[in-house]
Amino acid sequence: MKENWFKIVIVLAVLIVAISVSYYFVIYFPKYKEEQFVEQKNQRADSGNFSNQEQCAKDSTDFFNKWMKGSIESVSESASDGYISHFNQSLNKCFIEFSNGIGNGVFYELADSVAGTEYAEIKWDMPNEDNPNWCTIYPNGNITDSISKNCSSKMEFDNFVKPYMTN
Repeated sequence: MKENWFKIVIVLAVLIVAISVSYYFVIYFPKYKEEQFVEQKNQRADSGNFSNQEQCAKDSTDFFNKWMKGSIESVSESASDGYISHFNQSLNKCFIEFSNGIGNGVFYELADSVAGTEYAEIKWDMPNEDNPNWCTIYPNGNITDSISKNCSSKMEFDNFVKPYMTN
């Protein structure tokens, strides 16, 4: 009889974990990303030249759509697919930060949406894990530049991206 209770407890524990993981990926994570994008968009609405911001938004939409069509990894759209754009006045450049769901993972990138140059990218299989599969920062927007460096976390990636998306 004890063996049956033990099996029932294990099955219930696995079921609870499965429901929690499903909730995270189906409900919480997409809502969280959408809220993040909306919040950042609202923060930028009060800053900068609106014509530059508008043009940047159009350029970023074009960039994102072309990237999604050209990406082998984005065969199917995911709830975590999305982007935010920002015209950085001090650099006089239009930047896009976008994400793409890949299987059970997610990919983020910061790029100049006009020139198409990459500034940072991060990918990991389970977004709640601390260590990404890869994370690379290209300070000059040049993936072949010798000063590119690996980053070790989403926080390091976000800290690098922030000045490009807020000035």
